[in-house]
Amino acid sequence: MVFASAIDYIYIVTLKHMKHALSQWNHPMEKSVFDTNVGHDSDFLEAVYENDTDTAITIFQQYLQELPADLDSICESFESGDKKVFLSLIHKKKVAFSYVGLTDVTVKMNELESNCVNASSLKVHEAEMNA
Repeated sequence: MVFASAIDYIYIVTLKHMKHALSQWNHPMEKSVFDTNVGHDSDFLEAVYENDTDTAITIFQQYLQELPADLDSICESFESGDKKVFLSLIHKKKVAFSYVGLTDVTVKMNELESNCVNASSLKVHEAEMNA
């Protein structure tokens, strides 16, 4: 599958992984509920939720509900060059990625946030956003 941008990748892949993870929690498991093969940081999830599936499901569902609008807002603020709003949204979303076990995405968002703080313009990072 070819993605138009990094944002498309994050949305499509995250949605697929979250739906799979949520479906797995409806079945009894012998080991940690967070042991998955879908790219989530199961060690992080285990440390945060300690097999509390009710809380995890609530957080994952909220994440999925907010993701499309949040990604649209990130794109809009980037395209308009509103650095303050863009940085605020990136900061908020990187925490959300962690809470659903996408710590690798959190690292990339943190790098983007750090790089944009001192940039004279967001357009300097256009290649990263469109990659």
